Amino acid sequence: AAGDAARGDKPDPTDVPIIHALIGGGKQYDAADRRAYFEGRDQKYTAETRAKDLRKSAATEPGGIDRAREYQEKNAKDIVGAKSFHSADAMRRSIMKQMDRVKADTTISADEKNRRMKVLQDRELEIMRRARAMSGE
Repeated sequence: AAGDAARGDKPDPTDVPIIHALIGGGKQYDAADRRAYFEGRDQKYTAETRAKDLRKSAATEPGGIDRAREYQEKNAKDIVGAKSFHSADAMRRSIMKQMDRVKADTTISADEKNRRMKVLQDRELEIMRRARAMSGE
């Protein structure tokens, strides 16, 4: 990439991933962030659901209270982190509705639709990144 730039040629974005991100928009990085978001969210939601199930069954099962308390302590970070993902999912649903409205709007040009969609997609991705950071990932 540096040799291309030195010769005055446009660098080939596929040569170096960071160059691809700068020139081509970095779609593979966005996809990796999205995948990490959903994997983290699933992990946190699973821990949260398991803790709820253990608390519900604690009264009817012998040793259930201790088992629920132990699980809660062991997975506290994931259980608390689920709140960040719940909040992020609510914001993402709002952005998805906005995207649907933009797609359905026949009064704006295709270029303007693309611009608005890009802004909304970037906003959604930023929300996903922040949720992961706030949940402790």
